[in-house]
Amino acid sequence: MPAYVAYVPFGAVDLDTPGWHLQHGGENYYPLRDAQDIGGQGICWLIELGSPGEVVQRG
Repeated sequence: MPAYVAYVPFGAVDLDTPGWHLQHGGENYYPLRDAQDIGGQGICWLIELGSPGEVVQRG
C-alpha cells in the first residue's frame, strides 16, 4: 500500500530516468512501482510513492 499517490501530467517529467523521484519539503519520495496511465488517455500518470526514507527495492 502506498504512503502517497501523485498525479503528474504527461510530459511534465521523464519517468525513464534511473533514480527518478519527487521532492517536497526537502524530502525525497520514490515510486513503489511503474506509473499508470489512468483511463489510457495519455493525460496524466498515477504514481504510487513510499514514505520519505522508505527503502524501495524494485526487480
